[in-house]
Amino acid sequence: MAGYRGEKKMGINFVIDTNFFISINQLSEKLWVNKLNAVKNEDGSIKYHVSGQILGEMPFLKGDIKKDFEHVVNVDKVSQNDIDALKKSLGERNPAQDNDLSLLYLANGFAKGEETWLVTDDFKLVENAQKFNTDIKILTPGAFMLKLSTLTSDPMLKRYYKGMEKKLTDYSIQYILSRKDIYPAAKKLSWLIDRTAALVGSSEAGATCDASEATMDLVKSRTSYITSTELDEDTVAKLRIADVYVSGSFTIDKKLAKSIEPYKDYLDNLKAQVAKLDEMRKHIIHEDITSALNVIKQLDSDLIEDIIRAKFEFKKEYPFLYLLTALQIYKVTFFKSYVYLLHADLLNAFTFLTETAYWASQSNQDQAILNAVYMKAMLFFFNLNDISDFYIKAIEHFEYARFLAEKARNVELEIKCLLAKAIASYEVERADDAKDFIKMVQDLAMKNPDAAAGAFS
Repeated sequence: MAGYRGEKKMGINFVIDTNFFISINQLSEKLWVNKLNAVKNEDGSIKYHVSGQILGEMPFLKGDIKKDFEHVVNVDKVSQNDIDALKKSLGERNPAQDNDLSLLYLANGFAKGEETWLVTDDFKLVENAQKFNTDIKILTPGAFMLKLSTLTSDPMLKRYYKGMEKKLTDYSIQYILSRKDIYPAAKKLSWLIDRTAALVGSSEAGATCDASEATMDLVKSRTSYITSTELDEDTVAKLRIADVYVSGSFTIDKKLAKSIEPYKDYLDNLKAQVAKLDEMRKHIIHEDITSALNVIKQLDSDLIEDIIRAKFEFKKEYPFLYLLTALQIYKVTFFKSYVYLLHADLLNAFTFLTETAYWASQSNQDQAILNAVYMKAMLFFFNLNDISDFYIKAIEHFEYARFLAEKARNVELEIKCLLAKAIASYEVERADDAKDFIKMVQDLAMKNPDAAAGAFS
């Protein structure tokens, strides 16, 4: 198997599932193979992998395109015996499909000596991978695009991959939602939230960096979810640096560290608190939802105590520390909602998404507020049991999100909310309302073609 046996060259392995290739081929048919190759050639350490089984799931690869693909992507052999042995080791009653497990077999081998990422939006495969080998890192297709954008210095490639990130994330969510007959409702909804977590800044999203790479540009990329129209540029920059420091994602350089030196003691304590999210993730991986919930509740309480303590201990620095701590509480409350979904407690999940929006407002994060409100509306909208009340509530919540989007001048989100209201209205037989919403979409699209293109892409 290529890159598995024999002498190894240290590098970055991306083991990629079928759905990524299907989706990117539909979204960027004539470009994607060359774009993957361009980053690979520039970096020199990147290796893409699929199994023979996965290649067999891609009939759209024909002729010269298939030759180009096999030149760029390693096609590694995995036998049925290899897959059967893996299933035995997993001990799962209902593991991922055999073709998907061929990727886990590859990733497990590479992860023994090299940095290895499994690129997939398949819920079951991720579950199996995280239980089988915690050294295997996970990327959604969209996060994979974001990761590649950090591995190139070419401005055009960066733009291409950042543009594809949004499109592939939308595609992945549609794929996940299409599988409602396969996954239990609560887990499926929680998976939807997890895949959307990068949008609200509570997911690693695969964009880790070495200490030597921790420039301000990369700090901005890692904290792109931090946005505010009310904070000055210096405060936003300092908030970004402090957030990266607290998250522990990578080491910031001395120049950046100097800007947050006055708060270091407080930040170190905050960093230790936020690190408890890793403990929560481990409980989730092992399906110990009660323990995960206990961890997240305690963390929430500890952060509230920190923000109160800062009021008296750091009087001069308090306004900034309040912003930073509120930003961390915002992330924690998002995960609290996530854990309640895993607990099949939708009522509390909805409640804590509202709390997520509140703490986003306390940290002056405009886009984060919109994302949390929109996420709550989506949970009502993706109604697995076709309950009419859920669709009606979805209409109400999408109207609230639309109102906020209008005030924030986010036309793209306005259009999405109106479309969702139209679809939900049809589901509850309010055809006239649905037509009115469609007319509003058309009017906005005519006046704002760029925003419409983003909403419809």
